[in-house]
Formats: sequence, structure tokens, C-alpha cells
Amino acid sequence: MDSIMLLFERVEKQHGRILVFHALAYITAAKSGLSESELEDLISLDDKVLDDVYQYHLPPVRRIPPLLWTRIRNDLPNYLSEREADGVSVMNWYHRQFRDAARERYFKNMNMAMYFHSSIADYYLGIWGGGNPKPFKYTEIQRHRFNLTDKEGSADRKVPVQPLVFYSKDGKVSRYNLRKFGEMPYHMVRARRFEDLYKHVLFNYKWLHAKLCSCPLQAVLSDFEDACSNIEDREATSFCFDCYKEHNQ
Repeated sequence: MDSIMLLFERVEKQHGRILVFHALAYITAAKSGLSESELEDLISLDDKVLDDVYQYHLPPVRRIPPLLWTRIRNDLPNYLSEREADGVSVMNWYHRQFRDAARERYFKNMNMAMYFHSSIADYYLGIWGGGNPKPFKYTEIQRHRFNLTDKEGSADRKVPVQPLVFYSKDGKVSRYNLRKFGEMPYHMVRARRFEDLYKHVLFNYKWLHAKLCSCPLQAVLSDFEDACSNIEDREATSFCFDCYKEHNQ
């Protein structure tokens, strides 16, 4: 554990603590790992990272330069492995000890863990996808350096939309969004976003139909089981379930 912590510390010093912190935290938080494009998208939506990377200039496109993650990964040889999940090649920790060390280092309190889980949930919800600009605040250094009068701006982060189903040009089903089905409920539960979970997953009939068309029944049931095992206020849960059932009848 101490050796892994020293490795993380060295990589943070070399490439920037906030960037490395958030990149490795996203990989650690993911249920089945992240593809390189998903990780770059998540970091590009993370203004804590971008404010640190772009302290002294305003980028024409508010996204993380791909080379930054490539350099970090090159300094973690053989510690991150690739495998297939939901039909996509994803990165994950090669050994459980690395995941445990990363959790110890980057999820020191519940608020930090919820931040990363909530960010991933937003990504798969597609809130900022398809050209929808995400607002951000200019840093004090940027405002002073570029004589900005506005405190806030907004920028397209160039992240994809996240529909339940992808269609071909002739309107036929091309493929289902298996990454969304596999990851989004998991992160909503761990971010304690139960209202969003009820609305977009457990009592959303479009979601249920699409997931049943592309996944085994057990995968759908496991979303309900995961929610039930992580919700502490059973009385409130029962009330919400009843409300959503009544609303959708």
C-alpha cells in the first residue's frame, strides 16, 4: 500500500495533482472501468480540472488536451489493464490493491466519492451532450489577465449525446447504449440521487423496455436490488415508489 501511495504521489507531482487525482478517481469510481474517450469526456466536463489546466489562458475549445492523459498513463505501465465491458474496451486497475489504494487516497470522505459518482451519472444522462454548452466560472487569474468583465461563461465540451437507443439513417435500431445501461444506475445510487434513479431508471418505461430488449432480465432486476440495498430510509422509499407508480399508471 505504501509503495502504491508513493507511486501516486510521484505521478501527481509530475503531471499535476488535481488532474491525476480526478482522472484516477473516475477510473476507480466506475463500475466496470472507463474507455479512454469516456475518461477524456469526464475530465473535459470537470471544471475543477480545467480551471487548473487552463489557469493562464483561455482555450478555443474547453476540453482537456488528449496528450495529458496519455502522459499519465505512460507513467502507470502495467498498473492499468484493458478489457471489454458492454462491447467497449475499458481501462481498470490491474490489481485490487491499486483500487483499494486509490479509494483510500481519493475517496477520503463521502462527499468526494459522491462528487465523482454524480459526475459520471450526469455524463451518462447526457445533460451536456450533443452541443449543449456547460456553464463555468472564470478564474480570478483569467479575469485579470484577459480583462474579462463577465464572471461566468459557457462552452460546448464536445461530448456525445447518450440516448437509450442509437438509430441508423433509415430509422432502424442500430445498437443499444449498453454503457449507459451498465453504469448510470450504479452511479445514481452511490451519489444518493434516488429521485433521478426513480425518474430515469426504475420507473421509466422507455428505459425498462430498451434495457429488456438488450440485456438479460437479471440485469434489470439488479438495478432494483442495488437500490433497495443502498436506500436507508425504507419508509421514504416506499412512498416514492408508490408516487411514481401512481404517476406512471
